[in-house]
Amino acid sequence: PAVASDGTKWFAVQQAIGPVSIQKVGVRYADDKLWALINATISAGGLEIGLLGLGAGSPLDSFEPTFTVSGITVALQEGELGFSGALVGSIDPVDLYAKISLELGPVALGALAGYATYEGEPSFFLYAVLDAPLGGPAFFFVTGVAAGFGVNRQLLVPDVSGVASFPLVQWAVGIDAPSSSPSGDIGAQVAATMQTLSQSGVIAPKVGEYLFA
Repeated sequence: PAVASDGTKWFAVQQAIGPVSIQKVGVRYADDKLWALINATISAGGLEIGLLGLGAGSPLDSFEPTFTVSGITVALQEGELGFSGALVGSIDPVDLYAKISLELGPVALGALAGYATYEGEPSFFLYAVLDAPLGGPAFFFVTGVAAGFGVNRQLLVPDVSGVASFPLVQWAVGIDAPSSSPSGDIGAQVAATMQTLSQSGVIAPKVGEYLFA
């Protein structure tokens, strides 16, 4: 068993029933409700769909079930084509993050986006990295490009000493980038990315701030 930051006690299962694979089940007591949760994936050919934190909860003194899911993941691998994506977060309050990765031969595209309601206003950002030989003369051969924008988002720009370790710069040069390989646990990748953003406050919600990168 492992205890998550939200108090959920998880138990590893790692069992498959036909196309359905159950990674772990969890139990949590919060907000006067007892929750039963599950992480599972459904596979069909090269397509895999995962459900993170899918479950139901009810008060102990009455049966009033409510349902929840903390994330959805999709992965597809067909020859040179690889795609993965994940949507995680909460609906109430709205605080959602998405990450996608697409690979086709030598071309890789990754994107990270977030949407939240902050002080009654919508807050959104999108950042994308294209890793592909775009060409050009020998002295200016372009191997990739990164771009992004944000509405009601504050960009905390580092000083010169912090540029190399700045998350957006690291992603642009391929270090833990949104364009990382679709293989692996995409849900865990999104969680790790969100932890980096929250700890550094790189793209923090702030009404009246806009950014372009």
